[in-house]
This record gives sequence, structure tokens and C-alpha cells, in this order.
Amino acid sequence: MKYNIVLVDLDETLFNSSRRMQAATLDGEIDWYRAFDNEMIKQDPVIEGAVEAVNKIADMGFKICYLTSRSAICYHATKDALNKADFPDGWLEMRKISDVRRSHVIKGEVIARLLSHCDDLIVGAIDDDFSGLSKEMYYSNNILHFYEYEFDSLIKYLQDFDIGID
Repeated sequence: MKYNIVLVDLDETLFNSSRRMQAATLDGEIDWYRAFDNEMIKQDPVIEGAVEAVNKIADMGFKICYLTSRSAICYHATKDALNKADFPDGWLEMRKISDVRRSHVIKGEVIARLLSHCDDLIVGAIDDDFSGLSKEMYYSNNILHFYEYEFDSLIKYLQDFDIGID
């Protein structure tokens, strides 16, 4: 089966995690166990317009891959938050619990795995992080990147895209 995939980041793209991250920071250092606390994850507010935009993308026939550098320790809380907010079904790709590598490395490996399935095509990504190495990760894989506030631009781009799902 062929999928045309849109990658969607979570934190600061779909959910406002600033309160959670602030609560997990002490003396300038982030306590990552607290940052990925299941109860705190569930309290992240949804960013206005995000649910409608991602549902529209899914309704257009694109497969959603939620690609986050959150730890898999909060997998169930993350799935619950996505479901509670009425985001569409999709793959949820997360960092392994013991993995402390940088976000772009983890996301890059997921992208490589998805692209290794020759029938799959990643047609775009929406992510608040487009700096330095993250930018290179998207560009080197020919993935058009949109910032979190550019849902309308991504939707316009996808409307012109021939999805050709088999």
C-alpha cells in the first residue's frame, strides 16, 4: 500500500508545553522525567486551530505521522491527549525511553525508516523546530517544512499535491 505522509510535531506545534517545561526546570536545568510526566502531558493546552488543520489534512487523504522527541515513557498519556483533543488517528513515533540523543537525530532516523519503504512518500512536515541541524534533516530528505503557524500554507500546498493513494 502507498501512503503519502505528513509529519506533525507535537510540542509547540499541536500542544503548548511551555507550562510543563517551565515546571520541570529548576536552576536552568530541565528534569526530563518531570517534563515527560504523564499527568503533566495530559494538561498541555491544544494550540488554537491545530485540531481542525490536522483533521483537514487527514480528510484530504494524507496519512498523519506524529513525530516527536518526547520519551516513550509518556506514550499512553500522549495518545490520550491526542484522542481527547480529537486529533485524527495516525502513527505516533517517539524517542526510546533511554535515548538521550538530540531531537533531529531521533527524528532523522524515523524519517529514514519511513523513506526506506519505497511506496511511502513524505510530502511535508510541520514542526516548530527548523534551526540548524533540524533544517538540514528536512532539506536533505527533500521534505518541505512548514512552521507551526503555517497550517494554512501547508494545506494549500497539499491541495495542489497529487496524492495518488493506491
